[in-house]
Amino acid sequence: MTVRQIIKLLNYGTEWRLIGARTGKILCSSRNKKQTREKYLDLLVTDEPIKADFYVSKNMSFTDYITPMISIWVSGK
Repeated sequence: MTVRQIIKLLNYGTEWRLIGARTGKILCSSRNKKQTREKYLDLLVTDEPIKADFYVSKNMSFTDYITPMISIWVSGK
């Protein structure tokens, strides 16, 4: 499967992020610009690509919050 196919399975408005399976780095998220997201849409994913995760805000102390998010693991990155 590709990243594009996984994202089509998600509901509209679902927060997600792409994580490289080899490096563990966050490659992209649903909050990035469309041009950035399109670079990763044709990459292959791992055998079990979808994991439940949380986004934790870290930028301002008075608006700390946690949002559920889907992590999609990309193979080869």
